[in-house]
Amino acid sequence: MAKIFLMNEIEAIFFAYMIKETNWDIKDKLITQNSEHVRDVVSISSDHPEYKNLILYLMLVTYCLKFFLNERHEEILEEAIKICPGFKSIF
Repeated sequence: MAKIFLMNEIEAIFFAYMIKETNWDIKDKLITQNSEHVRDVVSISSDHPEYKNLILYLMLVTYCLKFFLNERHEEILEEAIKICPGFKSIF
């Protein structure tokens, strides 16, 4: 996610903190209901629901982080929609 969403050092620190605080909750109802739309980002078989849940979870954490720390978050949203076409509907 850091490479896809072009995270800087401060964002990476906040990213790690957010993941730790949420306890890697990839089985959250919001995640599991929307993960079927996730496209592969690292060339691993995307047939596994847990993999899609993880990717969507990391995308949500990254997007929230970028939205909070940056004024220009439209580009981040566009990148998220490329990976998960239904990304906007999650919010």
